[in-house]
Amino acid sequence: MKILEDELKIIEQSNQKFIEENENLKVKINDLNNDLINSQNVVLNQNQIIKQFDIDKKELEFLKLNLDYGHKCRKSFFNNNGFVVGTPGYKKCVLSKGKLDD
Repeated sequence: MKILEDELKIIEQSNQKFIEENENLKVKINDLNNDLINSQNVVLNQNQIIKQFDIDKKELEFLKLNLDYGHKCRKSFFNNNGFVVGTPGYKKCVLSKGKLDD
């Protein structure tokens, strides 16, 4: 009988150790999941910054081309084939370096 009681005690101790280890692993998994979510948020923020940079870069390129070719694309008294400033046709004309595609 004593042997069975000792064996039961050993099993209970082993069980308790497994339960504690299981809880520790659950905490580690939660911590790692939180780290993963934080890293994903950082990546999303960086992607937004990159997209904004690309938009700003394209806008800057348009503004530079507008300085050089805007007069060729702008509708005026002397240029009836031009476009009204701000229209998609005007922007396309400026980006194509003053080529008027009606």
